Amino acid sequence: MVNVMGEVKIPGTYTLSAFATVFHALYMAGGTNDLGTLRNIKVYRHNKLVTVVDIYDYILNGKLTGNVRLADNDVIVVGPYDCLVTIAGKVKRPMIYEMKKNESVNSLLKYSGGFTGDAYKKSVRLNRKTGR
Repeated sequence: MVNVMGEVKIPGTYTLSAFATVFHALYMAGGTNDLGTLRNIKVYRHNKLVTVVDIYDYILNGKLTGNVRLADNDVIVVGPYDCLVTIAGKVKRPMIYEMKKNESVNSLLKYSGGFTGDAYKKSVRLNRKTGR
């Protein structure tokens, strides 16, 4: 049995196969809710942090880093996201992205697939909204 808690749609205790991974458990819990992070999902075993999963590594790079096989009584904690950023205009995937504190506009451009062929790259407008 594995506990999935925090910002998921159906938090609870789940019975999973012996081969189940973090992704399987998140699927059983209905995925993250509107507040849940995709970048900082923590897995605890015997009250010790085993791994931190960044789903962007899988979505954008195909890397399964952190998607460990689960053991009985593991706890998966999905906290709230820290920072959401919207990119719009002449990029390949204009949408909202979750950013880590150490990431830059270059990271955001990478996530968005880069500029489209007809983008004017010499002028970019950045709007910053803060809680102040």
